[in-house]
Amino acid sequence: MLMRRAEKEIVDRSEIDAVIDRCLICHLALAADDAPYVIPVCFGYDGRHLYLHTATEGRKIDLIRRNPRVAFAMETDLRLLEAPTPCKWSFAFESVAGQGRIEELDDPIEKASALHHIVRHYARERHMPLVSPGPGLRIWRIHIEAISGKRSHPLRNLKSGSDRSA
Repeated sequence: MLMRRAEKEIVDRSEIDAVIDRCLICHLALAADDAPYVIPVCFGYDGRHLYLHTATEGRKIDLIRRNPRVAFAMETDLRLLEAPTPCKWSFAFESVAGQGRIEELDDPIEKASALHHIVRHYARERHMPLVSPGPGLRIWRIHIEAISGKRSHPLRNLKSGSDRSA
């Protein structure tokens, strides 16, 4: 996939992983017959796969059954960059987008490991006990087949005064 603004592309996989680590929500795109369906989800990441959980039934599950091909996007460090006229406004951000194939995990050990990745993503440095998925929880793994990152006006390079938090 060729990015139009190559200077904004994040090519180093460890930098892409660092962006994923800072993201809080993953927007999951599924195929809904003749229309896309996008839903925000909590997630975990192990460096190769994304993990998410769902209830036992629902629209996401119906769509996954029909087509396991998914796309995802996430962003972090969002900041509105104001200019003298609104048409010149921009955003600072870092983002990751990709595609893959989703599968449900059935093995209890894999499910517990996946849930651990999800909990660890949000708990950060806090020590959390291992959690076992209950009967009302389904656990899914996305095999990432393509991934890219983008950085626009990274926050560490911004000058104060011309920007404000969005």
